[in-house]
Amino acid sequence: VKAFSDCNIIDEIVVVCRKDEIEWVADQLNDFDKVCIIVPGGENRAQSAAIGFCAASYDANYIALHDAARCLITPEQIESVVKMAFIHGAATASTAITDTVKGKDNDGFIVGTLDRSRLVFAQTPQVFEREIYDEAIHLAGKMYNVNLFTDDNMIVEQLGQRIYPVETGKQNIKITTPEDVEYAEFILRRRVQ
Repeated sequence: VKAFSDCNIIDEIVVVCRKDEIEWVADQLNDFDKVCIIVPGGENRAQSAAIGFCAASYDANYIALHDAARCLITPEQIESVVKMAFIHGAATASTAITDTVKGKDNDGFIVGTLDRSRLVFAQTPQVFEREIYDEAIHLAGKMYNVNLFTDDNMIVEQLGQRIYPVETGKQNIKITTPEDVEYAEFILRRRVQ
């Protein structure tokens, strides 16, 4: 929230969280003027994103969706993704893949090597022109299993919309394991030196 608050290109922040955490979250975010509303999420990621989208001001021309688990994003990185969305209608934070990527068969054996020069790791924020995202979530709502969507890019991809990847580097990590917490602490220590 601090990174988005400190980003001059962001006008308002909608926070989506668990219903039983709304009061605690509101207390924690009391000093952030750009936080306009805190809403309870849905049963899955796609529903939660749609709820947040619907809670945003109707006159917001672009929507930036971000996972709290990627708490090391910087205001400069946010701005770079938003500016590319202004140009292309849709943009996502990303980072290049430097490892060799292999495909596996149903038995778990390697069957080939993918061309990593054509691959990126998608991150957040993922930024979309409002009309594009609105159409995408309506289409996703008609699909049988919205749990198949692991990010909002996938929802927008269903429209055939091209999404521009913006390099935000390897420090925009998603914190999901204890090892990630240790790496995040290392990154933060380096930033304050």
